[in-house]
Amino acid sequence: MTIACAKSCCRHLFPVFAGLYTSEESISKSSRFFSSPKFPNNFPQYSRCIWNITVPSGYIIKVTFHHFELGSRSSGARVTITNVASDDNVQPFYLYGSSLPAPVYSAGNSIEVIFTSLTDQYSGFNASYKAITYNSGTSVILNVSEEQLSPSLKQINKIN
Repeated sequence: MTIACAKSCCRHLFPVFAGLYTSEESISKSSRFFSSPKFPNNFPQYSRCIWNITVPSGYIIKVTFHHFELGSRSSGARVTITNVASDDNVQPFYLYGSSLPAPVYSAGNSIEVIFTSLTDQYSGFNASYKAITYNSGTSVILNVSEEQLSPSLKQINKIN
């Protein structure tokens, strides 16, 4: 049983049965912030939040983490992302730990981000996503100035 979450911050968790909380949200905006439940406070134990993100056809999704504190892999908290563009085509993509991850890019115009916790000792994550174009190997972020481009995108922008 999954109950829709009214906020992209996963603040509205609903009990499914004793001790387990879940929420799911479908998002179709070109950019937005989202975070683990109760962020910046510690997330609740036994939580599961799902964000199904879709952008218009012809775009891909860039997910950027601004804060990331899930504890070690053994803590049982993780972020799982499906439909990720990767060299090794391993799906899904898992994130653990306390190091700020590099941006994650989708392989198409949709992506699913799933937060799962077994413990409540950490503050979780705060992230954003934005739709970007992908044409002939060149990525251009919508409505973003040259100063806001990452170093790799600045290099691509100079080549073109």
